[in-house]
Amino acid sequence: MASLLDGSIGSGLTFLVLPELGGGFPFLGPQIVGLGNAPSGTPWTHNPWIVAVFVVTVAMQAYGGATPGKLVAGIAVVGEDDARPLGLVRTLLRWAAHLVDAILLIGYLRPLWHPKRKTFADSIVGSVVLVTRRPLPHRWFAPRADRATHVGPPLVWQAAQAPGWRPWATWVSVVACGLGVLLSGGFSSTVDGAAAEARCTMTTADTGSVSLAGATLHQSTTTVMTTRLGITRQTEPPVRALSVTWALRGTLSSEDWANLNVTLTGTNGVSHSESFSLVDSPGNDPTTTLTVDDLDRLGQEWTWTASVEVNGVESPACTGTGPAA
Repeated sequence: MASLLDGSIGSGLTFLVLPELGGGFPFLGPQIVGLGNAPSGTPWTHNPWIVAVFVVTVAMQAYGGATPGKLVAGIAVVGEDDARPLGLVRTLLRWAAHLVDAILLIGYLRPLWHPKRKTFADSIVGSVVLVTRRPLPHRWFAPRADRATHVGPPLVWQAAQAPGWRPWATWVSVVACGLGVLLSGGFSSTVDGAAAEARCTMTTADTGSVSLAGATLHQSTTTVMTTRLGITRQTEPPVRALSVTWALRGTLSSEDWANLNVTLTGTNGVSHSESFSLVDSPGNDPTTTLTVDDLDRLGQEWTWTASVEVNGVESPACTGTGPAA
């Protein structure tokens, strides 16, 4: 439950401030999510809100023994040798060691049969999870007399009473986890942008029996929007789709073979070419969809050409400029 609550905070926060990330980030979500860049190209480390929450959460775990989810669940991660919070280095090592637990989830299932309910990460760094709201304070924050009296296990595993900050920190964590849960679920919808088209004009007449009379390139934009708790965010980069329609001069016979050749060329020198059979087109429908996976790589400005190849002879091409949508 603590892990799910922490994950909901990570999911809710990234939805608000960096929705393209699509999940969580270290300590507040899956171990691997957030280590790389978001699809938009913005790493989570460049977002001050995520960095701030990340630092606070690490500090809570390292020196208080519990993340927000653990505070709500009433558990604490402490060292098996002294029953005190692990500190920064061991906390980071424990988080990294959870990658071992994630292999086939064996490490996360291990507490079911381990006598001390340990994951592999706990065994590696020497930690144990206590069901307590009264963990011993970290040695940096423990009075000298307390350090001498509370020598740790096996005699002492928890403090006589909860520290004064813990109740209000728990209530703040309850609110944060509640908002995280509400912001982790919602519904998605697609928004179609205004369609754009560009005509391809013939620059040279063709005297062949079958030739290209003209073509039009159509571009549509679809954006995925997600709404959670009444807040709407764009959660995926816009997807642009291209299709082309054409018109022929003359009529193809059953013995002819003909292709429509389309080439898109960006001002950056990147190009994309496709060829379509006109004879095999269902019902000779003069429309087909281009399979340009990433139109953005062509740059903001690009040109396109279309030509018809009949029985191995290619007609003069028409040229046009890419739609602006």
